[in-house]
Amino acid sequence: MVFVHGCFWHRHAQCRRTTTPTRRRAFWVAKFRANRARDQRCTRLLKRQGWKVAVVWECETTNRNELRARLARLFATRSVPGTAIPKVSEPTQPAQMDASEKRPNP
Repeated sequence: MVFVHGCFWHRHAQCRRTTTPTRRRAFWVAKFRANRARDQRCTRLLKRQGWKVAVVWECETTNRNELRARLARLFATRSVPGTAIPKVSEPTQPAQMDASEKRPNP
């Protein structure tokens, strides 16, 4: 199981994208704490059920070659016939975010 976490929402340690808004700071601190607690609960539950769990951080997706190599290493231990990792190509246009998905300005 691979989770792709946004650095802002899931609080990637020592990442420049992990900022905390100054307005309504208490709200955001509680929100981020709840997100982290949920991530930990889900990971524990999946591991108990026998899943191998990995996290790819948003900032780790910018270098396609490194990401492909990391995913290849992650999946090398659990190969399933017909599940080769396809070559990752650069997108022709950046993905557009819906207004509801945009990160608030800190």
